[in-house]
Amino acid sequence: MKSTLKRTVTSPKATALWLINNTSLTFRQIADFCSLHQMEVKSIADGVMSASLKEKNPILHKEVTEEQIHECEQDESKSLDIIGFGLDGITNIKVKKKAYVSISKRHNKPSAILWLHKNITNITTQDIRTITSATKQMIESVINGTYRYSKEITPKDPVSLGLCTQSQLNALIEKTKERSS
Repeated sequence: MKSTLKRTVTSPKATALWLINNTSLTFRQIADFCSLHQMEVKSIADGVMSASLKEKNPILHKEVTEEQIHECEQDESKSLDIIGFGLDGITNIKVKKKAYVSISKRHNKPSAILWLHKNITNITTQDIRTITSATKQMIESVINGTYRYSKEITPKDPVSLGLCTQSQLNALIEKTKERSS
């Protein structure tokens, strides 16, 4: 699962305060550049929100150039575009989110680890980690019998527990067969 983040200026309200005090840009232009609402920019200009803010110069922080500001001051229909962060030409950054593992599936990991260890010969700790997403410490403690609930663990197929797909398990079995040959 991936989400997309839009690049924005750092400290948008402080940047807006600097643009208000040092340029003749419109509230709309400042709001678009700083990802703020026009009313927020107006309240910063009126002093309602700016009492505790320190100005932040976007030119010094390489978020915009003076030339861009001068162009936008001359033509109100233009808008400022953020530059910098060493990401020239990239407008969106893709961030991979970690998948949530429910509590019930977390409790099933030791059972799957034990099943994999007993039913697949020549399986490595890394192979078990790939299938179950368990830590190396947990895998070793389950295999050695030192896991705190080891008396309660019954070996169960990781596919039926929902920790992996049947094709992933089949690929793992083929991999271990090739390793032993």
